[in-house]
Amino acid sequence: MDLHAGGAVRPNENGYLHGRGAAWFAFVMTCGLMLFDYIDRQVIVSLFPHLREEWGLSDKQLGALASIVSVTVALAGIPVALAADRFSRVKSIVVMALGWSLASISCMFTGSFGQLMMARSVVGLGEAGYGSVGAVLIASHFPSRMRGTLMAAFLACASIGSVLGVMLGGIIAAHWGWRAAFGVVGIPGLVLALLYMKVRDYRTVSLTPRDPVASSGHGSARFIVRQLLNSRTLLWLCVAAPAQVILVSSVWAWLPSYLNRVHGLATDQAAIRAALVVLCGAAGAVVWGAVADRAARSRPRNKLQVAGLLCIVSAAVLSFAFGASRLGVALDAQTQFRLIALGGFFMTCISGVVTAVAIDVMHPGIRSTGASVLSLCQNLLGLAAGPFIAGWLSDAWSLETALTVMPAFGLLAAGLFAITSCCYEADLKRVNTEPVDVAPELALA
Repeated sequence: MDLHAGGAVRPNENGYLHGRGAAWFAFVMTCGLMLFDYIDRQVIVSLFPHLREEWGLSDKQLGALASIVSVTVALAGIPVALAADRFSRVKSIVVMALGWSLASISCMFTGSFGQLMMARSVVGLGEAGYGSVGAVLIASHFPSRMRGTLMAAFLACASIGSVLGVMLGGIIAAHWGWRAAFGVVGIPGLVLALLYMKVRDYRTVSLTPRDPVASSGHGSARFIVRQLLNSRTLLWLCVAAPAQVILVSSVWAWLPSYLNRVHGLATDQAAIRAALVVLCGAAGAVVWGAVADRAARSRPRNKLQVAGLLCIVSAAVLSFAFGASRLGVALDAQTQFRLIALGGFFMTCISGVVTAVAIDVMHPGIRSTGASVLSLCQNLLGLAAGPFIAGWLSDAWSLETALTVMPAFGLLAAGLFAITSCCYEADLKRVNTEPVDVAPELALA
């Protein structure tokens, strides 16, 4: 691909950036770090019973330990993505991975709730921007027709990482104590971070094309803000996606505790069973990403309409699974678990879709930034809010009631995705007709 051509140019969206080999190496390495990103993030949830026993924490405090990572990811994500968009995606990712891995290891040396909260916030600071920058790096290497499936596979690594984090946390804590869990899961990220330097970056895209007509009004800051605000699709995504993420994060965070309290499972066994549900979510993310890609072949907006329909299905299945007894339906433990796993398979339906759509409707020069805005909303309004809201409802009512109520957010998400689908095609057309140029002084091999 010729990224040095004069005049306004647009990278070939139908080919590989540096060839198939470089593309798949970038994909594998980026997915590997995503795996450990979420292992380090989710290991805490299987440690809730141990922390509750040792420090006498409330459910709100435990939920806050899960939420604080998402808060710092949200707050720092946009500055990190802006820097990555203008300079180096690869070097930014290396620094992020080193930061969150060292912070995760430091959690094992904390001696109080406040210290652990601080260490967990630094984990989030290191992870800030990784999902959006990594997603855009992958998208740049591959043909656009593969984006939905690739984004789903990339984000499925978050689910698999959550599985491993929950499972490893429960097993390690049962044998060597909860502190050891943080140390064990933090070390591999350090190694992968150094290996990531071998990944090939894409060249920085200019925000000020050399064509004077195209560049009119394209001051960098003004241009970035205008692009973000002009995309109604992105703005609606920033509301729709967090609604579904609230459901996902609340189930992932509280299912180990639910199985421990309601069904009396030991913490390590509860962690393993909860991990299976998250694994179902990983599979669902890939399957539904591919289904949405196929549905969009006839009409792009179908991608978002399929996501909305699947949100309704996930809400119905999970609400029934947790609340069947209130409807007078007696479910044995095995049947209930199967329904929860089925709901888990459906509830991650938006994972690849929303990121691919956000990238589609952004100027190539600020794709990391656009994806990071979406990530901010998903983290702050979704991942951070879900565990806390469920914990608050659990303290007020019960954990079982809280998990029965939380699927209502899935119904809200479905309605919002229907609105988003009405804007998508117009925004897609607008972005595809804008001139694009390369910034040679910032270009990276």
